[in-house]
Amino acid sequence: NQHKQPEIKQIIHAKNLRNNNENDQE
Repeated sequence: NQHKQPEIKQIIHAKNLRNNNENDQE
């Protein structure tokens, strides 16, 4: 189970980056 942890972190990080980009557009 812990093997998948880094993958999940990357997905969350990508989502955060997308949210930041949307905020910058406003």
